[in-house]
Amino acid sequence: MAKMAIVVEFETKPGAYNEFEKLIRTHAENCLKLEPGCLRFEVAVPLDENGKKLENKIVLNELYTDANAVEEHKATDRMKQLQVKFDELLLTRKLVLSELFD
Repeated sequence: MAKMAIVVEFETKPGAYNEFEKLIRTHAENCLKLEPGCLRFEVAVPLDENGKKLENKIVLNELYTDANAVEEHKATDRMKQLQVKFDELLLTRKLVLSELFD
């Protein structure tokens, strides 16, 4: 099976950035520590063309061993709890799931 990549772009509600950043960084650490199928989980702050941080934006770059690992990731209790917080803290969430070429 092919490796799977997930890229997610988040836009937080005004005033929610710091709480969301802390939450998502902890989530990234837990995924890497607790999910054998999670190979990479990076939290990034996007920049504009002048190198200035884009306000209220965070991007995730995740890599999983295969589609089964992605399904296991989505089924964790941590993800279910995180979804509730997403509703509280986010304006938008754009997810792109990709299969990597061998």
